[in-house]
Amino acid sequence: MLSSGQNYQTETRAVPVRVLYEDGSELSGSLLIPRLSDFTEILSSDPPFLTFTSDEGETSFIYTSKIRSICPRSQPRIKPLDARKKEPDEPFELLNVTRETKPEDIKSAYENTLKSYDPNREVSTCLPNEIVDYLKAKTHAIHQAYATIEESLKAEL
Repeated sequence: MLSSGQNYQTETRAVPVRVLYEDGSELSGSLLIPRLSDFTEILSSDPPFLTFTSDEGETSFIYTSKIRSICPRSQPRIKPLDARKKEPDEPFELLNVTRETKPEDIKSAYENTLKSYDPNREVSTCLPNEIVDYLKAKTHAIHQAYATIEESLKAEL
């Protein structure tokens, strides 16, 4: 049950399933369950209705007493962020500029790149901790890259 002030969209998660009814018919889609609840916990609590979204995107409520079984469907596995291609270490590559780029264009590239990875930009959504940590690390790397470039430009003068 959601308390006042909680948003149904952000406090639930979709679990891909195949629902088999007693009459032999079947549905394929996702059940919406509370984000912090376990799938089996929801099914064992015997709620009269479950919120279901079909693969076509239609949302409905299904009556649980007519269900024979619910089979979770596998979701594609995603490699952890740290196992993906490493980001460039070179400061100019990180900001997507060259050594010949004008200082004001470097600063503009720095600000635009920083905005795109700002973790506070997505504050209204419930991002997984792994994503928030990645965004924080990325903004830290962008700050360091710009500081390194600034120092090298001052040294050239």
